[in-house]
Amino acid sequence: MTWKAYNTAVRIPTLRDNVIDQTKTIYIGIDDSDDEGYKLFYHSGLSKWVIAAHWGMSFIISGYYSGTCPPDYVNYNGYSSYTKYSSLWYDLTYGWVVTLGNLGAKPIEYWRPNDPINDPSGAGTYQGTVFYTGTPPALGGSAAFQARGNIRGSVKNAYSGTAITLTTQYQRWESATLYGEYTAAGGASGIKYCGLPQWTDGDGNTYIRSVTKTDGKYTYGTISYNTTYSKWLIGAYGSASGWYEGSEPSKTGSVTFTFKVPEGSEITGTNKTVTFDKYVKGENTQTVFLTEASRWI
Repeated sequence: MTWKAYNTAVRIPTLRDNVIDQTKTIYIGIDDSDDEGYKLFYHSGLSKWVIAAHWGMSFIISGYYSGTCPPDYVNYNGYSSYTKYSSLWYDLTYGWVVTLGNLGAKPIEYWRPNDPINDPSGAGTYQGTVFYTGTPPALGGSAAFQARGNIRGSVKNAYSGTAITLTTQYQRWESATLYGEYTAAGGASGIKYCGLPQWTDGDGNTYIRSVTKTDGKYTYGTISYNTTYSKWLIGAYGSASGWYEGSEPSKTGSVTFTFKVPEGSEITGTNKTVTFDKYVKGENTQTVFLTEASRWI
């Protein structure tokens, strides 16, 4: 729930799904929070705000080279590679290739006739390294990658080896708006949030929840928990001008704060009904110091 604006361009190799809208602010989950290491950005492909561990989707390889390959942001021939046990990367000769590890190992393929002198049929087999080629699918799609090199087979100019299949995975949380609840998608679970919940009382007053707790309780603007009297209050308990007593604000229902005055007071007032409104930008800021230092060479 705690995010810090990343006020510069994200410089990573081009992803297969290049979906980061850098015209909008990008946020990073701050250290020691539940969202540490997560990214929050506008996903141009989904037209939604997204919270995810990665800037883009992963590829699931099914077949001889099985495994899930997330983006590793290694720039190889202008594109990010995707690596786990296998590697998906862009080769200048063959395009997108899958290899078993060995990121960047040059794919080799050539036709070797069985007996070029005595067999005029030209029968033979493909030789070389073991790799697969194809076009990675878009999010939610699948694609076949053909066997190449010494697993391509013995039919010239054809693919007779066993192909592998690539599908996609992108665990994420989505929202149509920046501030609010983010619902799970792509195999993720639970709910994430951006912003702080805000309540209103119908009289133009707003109550924004604090980021952290004091004595185990949040504060909500002028609504706070008084540990001495064990009450949720608006105003000071026992004030001559009156105060309000209620319960902790809830996102699922309204809370009534009853107007109270000291015994014997003739002051009158009306109750307040506090209702959840929306998520908003928090008011917490962080000081950043900039400096200039000499560099001795």
